[in-house]
Amino acid sequence: MTRSTAVTTMTRSTAVTTALFTVVLMSVWSLAAPDVQGYVRTLTEDGNNPIFWTRSCIFMTPSTEGTGTLTETEILAAFHNAAEAWNSVDCSYMQLVIGASEPGLKAGFDQFKTPKNVIVFRNQTWPHSYRAVALTTITYLASDSASSDGEIVDTDVEFNGVDFAFATDGNPAEFDIQSILTHELGHVLGLDHTCDDGLVSPTPLDHTGTPIPSCLPLSQLPPVVTEATMYNIASAGELFKRTLEPDDSAGLCAIFPIADDPQVCEPVPRVSARPACGCNARTPTPADALPWLLVLVFLMGLRLRRIVLTKGRGGRT
Repeated sequence: MTRSTAVTTMTRSTAVTTALFTVVLMSVWSLAAPDVQGYVRTLTEDGNNPIFWTRSCIFMTPSTEGTGTLTETEILAAFHNAAEAWNSVDCSYMQLVIGASEPGLKAGFDQFKTPKNVIVFRNQTWPHSYRAVALTTITYLASDSASSDGEIVDTDVEFNGVDFAFATDGNPAEFDIQSILTHELGHVLGLDHTCDDGLVSPTPLDHTGTPIPSCLPLSQLPPVVTEATMYNIASAGELFKRTLEPDDSAGLCAIFPIADDPQVCEPVPRVSARPACGCNARTPTPADALPWLLVLVFLMGLRLRRIVLTKGRGGRT
């Protein structure tokens, strides 16, 4: 992990060095696939720690701007149902809270403002890969302290309304909002994909320490991989990611077991307000700002699974 000497002492009483990285996960064709699979946790860039929340609740704020002809009521119902899929897991304390819609929301993070986790549709411009149906950005602390290294401070979910049409009724020609958001909320919670997209080296391990299977060829992937909510590839009309599979639930409970509930259900405070922050009270320049925090980006799905097969590329999640 790249270290910066310009920014230190952000989140704890002794010196802390932080860094920002962007990692794009996409599926790549390769070969073997084992017969078993476990849940996979997202790790910090250096691979030393899994990312994590220190609260009992994660507050998500939707934008009032929807997409297509869908009403705000229809969209919010899909959002709430996606959150409830994770909230209903009995062995976990974590709760996803979908708040009231707000106008003018944008994805992004400002260390001098209270973080706001947003869910937005981008209908005018899409600065990411045109193949991405949705994108989740997680901002977390990269610290020399093991107790805070990987602590999540912000997360945003963006839907690509430029290149894709969305539905809430299972329309086979459009992408299901609830199914996609259920997958993206898995990333928000700290879970990674169930198969290897080939961009991370070494191959990610599941919770048993077993390397996860390559995403492709699809014919060699077992159902435990392809039927999971955290499976990398999406198709128009697909609905199965609306509900969790045992590995998805097991991952949630391993990260947030009831016995470890911190009993703190409140938003994450702004980073610059933390004790012994040692931060300057000025607005950082781009060169100053980049080394502060660590960012992971996850992309969700190609347009159609059949395109994945004919193009010889894996879906992006």
